Amino acid sequence: MIKHDWALENAKLNIEKWYPVIGTLEDLETTFFVLENKLPQFFKGIAKLYFEELKGNFRLLPMRIRKLI
Repeated sequence: MIKHDWALENAKLNIEKWYPVIGTLEDLETTFFVLENKLPQFFKGIAKLYFEELKGNFRLLPMRIRKLI
């Protein structure tokens, strides 16, 4: 096995072993949804908190986000 192949496979194994959720800023809504459902003891209500506190202007949010709040 080539070194970079080994490194990639090792990285994938570490992600599966140590990280229960991987999210992206580009799709933050989905990341919040996954966090709320996979780890509710830590992230229950995170989407509502984020979009109410940080976005401020409710009417500018996409309709699908308004339905979550």
